[in-house]
Amino acid sequence: MISSFHSLLTMSAMRCGWENWDEQDGGEVLRLHSVLHPGYILVSQERDHFRIVPDIPGVKLSAQYITPDCLDAFLTSLAKQVGDDCHDMPPVVAEDDGVPPTQTEALAQQRLGQARYRAALMALWNGACALTGVDIPELLRASHAKPWSDASDRERLDPFNGLLLEVRFDQLFDQGLISFNDDGIMMTSVRLSTDHCRRLGITPNMRLRFIRPAHLPYLAWHRERVFRDRNA
Repeated sequence: MISSFHSLLTMSAMRCGWENWDEQDGGEVLRLHSVLHPGYILVSQERDHFRIVPDIPGVKLSAQYITPDCLDAFLTSLAKQVGDDCHDMPPVVAEDDGVPPTQTEALAQQRLGQARYRAALMALWNGACALTGVDIPELLRASHAKPWSDASDRERLDPFNGLLLEVRFDQLFDQGLISFNDDGIMMTSVRLSTDHCRRLGITPNMRLRFIRPAHLPYLAWHRERVFRDRNA
């Protein structure tokens, strides 16, 4: 598969709810899959089209030939159709003799929730870091402003409860070393020196690409409960 097509496909997959992939037949076929549902999508390149063959239990779809400009719309539509058709199917959970069934089910549900949350953030931020605009999926993390352990079920899946961030900023945000005010401008902890900021690529008045009213309660919670604005 030509590398430009490979790159286009994997980035589109991440934006549209297919967060995992692996190569088949020496890289000629890319297999997309997700923890959201069972099954796979097999994708190969044929001239200037993608040939997409769903292999998903309970979903009857023939091979489709999609142009690159229609790829996002098709993968999003397919993810929704698969979600609807497989709504009553239990998630596939790997067997683990060391984990009781109830705990296994809980872990599976947590993975499902986290995958949905990431997909929602990828869609909200158009597959790019909320701060820098970097659009390499492997470098992006779905950060929570109000952590999973403190959030309600609804808050855990709310895409406004967090940000899509590069790994370095995800860790800084998670550890309370940065936060954001109601205008989206970055706030830095007293624990970060000027030299730390320089080395981390933090510049004065660095701000989120956009901010919505629904972000504000979560960012306020993060500033009050997580952000380290004073020396510990």
